[in-house]
Amino acid sequence: MASIIDTKLKFEAKPNLYQLAVYHSVYRALTSGDYDWVYLDTTHGINYMPHLASEAVRLAVHVYAVRRGRPIEYVTVNSDPYPQRERPTAKPQGQSEVPNLTIYETYHETATPQGAPGVVGALSLDILKWYVRTTSRNNRGELHVDEEALRLGLILGVSLRDALYPVMLSLGDEIGRYRDVVVSDLGRLDTAPVGVRRDGDWTVVAHTYEPSILRSSGGIMYRAAMAMHALLEVAHKLVEDVRGEVMVVNGSVALTIDALRRLNNAYGNITNRAIVENEIAKLQYVENDVNRDFMSKHVGSSTGS
Repeated sequence: MASIIDTKLKFEAKPNLYQLAVYHSVYRALTSGDYDWVYLDTTHGINYMPHLASEAVRLAVHVYAVRRGRPIEYVTVNSDPYPQRERPTAKPQGQSEVPNLTIYETYHETATPQGAPGVVGALSLDILKWYVRTTSRNNRGELHVDEEALRLGLILGVSLRDALYPVMLSLGDEIGRYRDVVVSDLGRLDTAPVGVRRDGDWTVVAHTYEPSILRSSGGIMYRAAMAMHALLEVAHKLVEDVRGEVMVVNGSVALTIDALRRLNNAYGNITNRAIVENEIAKLQYVENDVNRDFMSKHVGSSTGS
């Protein structure tokens, strides 16, 4: 590649494809090892790159925290501007001398299994809502997308954000099916054709990749694909944690209180844990009240007779 690229280079792909590639690369690297820290240096990013990379890495880190089951630190750093008067002096051997620059920590977050599902749900839901608005506007009110996949993504976003575990668990089969599709889609990123051609003095590099669901014009589908992968990875992990303890009958979920409490303690943030525990207390109160009523009517009357 270096032998054919001059100083004039064009990259013919959408910014959101860059973001999807960053997300995919970081998540794949994380899941291939065991990491406690992730640092993102945005010093040399230009135009859209720092913002899109920051969002992609943050999302990947939170998904990894859920899959891993332990916290991980996410830090972004940036240095002082490079002083013009201290440009490096080239040496014959190709090395250079650079001045000492101050490195600043611009963002630091601990991604935990308890908080990460809510973060993934909220971030991905915002992305999918933006996707719907933009696609509808571009197509004059019509979406022209896989509505089943979009519906699933929106429900998962709300369910993970608000800890609506029974709603999410009722979609276990769909989660598994679409997760296989999206994982396969992202795998094609590594093998999608990259074309290189000359355009006058310019070298043009074009990347031709399309996800198979939530397609649309303008490249917004790449960001939607990132959100769908994040939602499905997290939801699949939660479903697997209680597999065998969930029954779905006519669309309704039967889940033991012990399983619900285990999910809540493992993946709920402080607010959601309190809300779910309050709902569990209500269920237990109703259950005890029904049992008392049953015992008084049947056992008590039988004893009296």
